[in-house]
Amino acid sequence: MTTPLQWMIVKDYSSFLVKKRNIKKWFSIDPLNPKGLHSMKFSGTTMARALTVEPHPSGKGVVLVGKRAKAKRRKMAKLLHRVPMTKGGRRTMVGIENWTKGAGNYRKDLKKVCMRRACAILKSQRAKRRKMAKLLHRVPMTKGGRRTMVGIENWTKGAGNYRKDLKKVCMRRACA
Repeated sequence: MTTPLQWMIVKDYSSFLVKKRNIKKWFSIDPLNPKGLHSMKFSGTTMARALTVEPHPSGKGVVLVGKRAKAKRRKMAKLLHRVPMTKGGRRTMVGIENWTKGAGNYRKDLKKVCMRRACAILKSQRAKRRKMAKLLHRVPMTKGGRRTMVGIENWTKGAGNYRKDLKKVCMRRACA
């Protein structure tokens, strides 16, 4: 059966179809749909060759999932080809580009979509930066002028091991 004919059958009645009220676009939860939009271009069930990106189970990297064109549709384990990419961002992007260009000979129109999705997944897996408010260590120094200066000097010298170039700035601010 040809791809356009399959799409005409599946277009309005698919188990992966998601319709929302007051939104004209239809969405798809098809596992081989890289964009999540219900369209023939991104449909993984109807296309002979489909490509998508998933997060790696270990939490670092992505898995490139491709659909084999010549595999039998009844054997799902052999239908999908999974390539783990855990070496880093640039290597992952080069790997996706190679799969869409020559090695896998997959669809070139899905290259940018898969690269954007991989980039978003890798960005979400990065360590979160702590906010500045949590990094600041506030010590109340209300004992008096001299004690405050000694406290600041001790913090910049040894105990806190803070930047020594900020010592004068902190002392001037405490005096003001």
